[in-house]
Amino acid sequence: DSNKSQFLHFLLTCIEMVTCQVPGCFKELNNSKPYNIRLKICQEHYSADCVIIGGVTSRFCAGLF
Repeated sequence: DSNKSQFLHFLLTCIEMVTCQVPGCFKELNNSKPYNIRLKICQEHYSADCVIIGGVTSRFCAGLF
């Protein structure tokens, strides 16, 4: 049935394994907190002082001192 095959194609294109975007980190984020998934950053890198993504130094944790 055409509708069933279109729906299956839709599901397969929408489902992807979300991993941390930090180079060299391949941690899956599927069971992570929503903000980790939205930012595509694992908790370890989210809590780091800074990370380099695409040549840009980024900081996600407020690090209140």
